[in-house]
Amino acid sequence: MDKKKILKDLGKIFSKKVSEKDNLVDLDFDSLIILELISYKDKYFKKIDIKPDKYIKCKNISDLIKLFKIK
Repeated sequence: MDKKKILKDLGKIFSKKVSEKDNLVDLDFDSLIILELISYKDKYFKKIDIKPDKYIKCKNISDLIKLFKIK
């Protein structure tokens, strides 16, 4: 998966267009979003193990993309 695709998918999760520099606090990053991200990971990135606390530590969209090992 490339960055364009994951940015589009993250935009759907956050219900708005997002860029790598967007701050998660400004995007209403909450527990429901984390559940959606976990579901997204389970669907598209089955081989990657991401603990829920890793999502919480993310500060911006770029940090989330790094969790999914997208370059």
